[in-house]
Amino acid sequence: MRPLLLMLLSALLLVACRPTPSDPIEYLHREDSIIIQMLSVDVEATEVERFYPVPELTIYGDGTLIYQSVNADGTRLLETTLPEDAVQALLEDIVDKGFLDFLYDQPTPLSAISLTTFIYTNTLDRANAVNIRSAADPREDAEKEFRTVQQIIETLRALDPVDLGAPIPTLHVPETYLKFTHPEDCSEGLGELEILAVSENFARRSPTLEELRRVNVDVADCGFQQVSHVPLLPFYENFPEFDLQ
Repeated sequence: MRPLLLMLLSALLLVACRPTPSDPIEYLHREDSIIIQMLSVDVEATEVERFYPVPELTIYGDGTLIYQSVNADGTRLLETTLPEDAVQALLEDIVDKGFLDFLYDQPTPLSAISLTTFIYTNTLDRANAVNIRSAADPREDAEKEFRTVQQIIETLRALDPVDLGAPIPTLHVPETYLKFTHPEDCSEGLGELEILAVSENFARRSPTLEELRRVNVDVADCGFQQVSHVPLLPFYENFPEFDLQ
């Protein structure tokens, strides 16, 4: 009888000591709510690229994922839909690392390079944004918080939506583009700014992001003028530096 009692006590102790799963992280399950967003800007890039970047990755509350895909032809925007459990897992990973308490301006390590990455995370209770300069070797001179943000960036960049149960991604064709001209020879700063509906030409050719940013036209008495189109994602939310709307 005693061995049986000991076995029952041991089983009860194992159940009592077993860690309970964390509560699901609540977020708005809506198409107009941006849950996770990441974008990067090279401080040595052109004025256009610095002020009007296209996010590397955006996850919406309904599971929609729009992200940059790079291949031999250039960079394009792809779109798919993540399952709810995949969004939940990504949020849990970010929140459990303490991201919601991190400083917006991360200290710049001595080995920092030109690329600055911005991450935004939004739960039902709290939201937070962080910007961080990439470092050649963050392990040498960076704080723990900095290294944690770097880990989150690496996780998001390595994300394979199909492995997470999403359908095969398709090309994302934006509904609107921000069109602007930038005189390169006769004046400084950005020139004309206007929002245009997506043209049939864009939709048919599926231009790369590089092609959209490298259109030059000859302007009389002014040399060449840069004309660029930046695709706007739906319900675009911005970091303080990139306030388009």
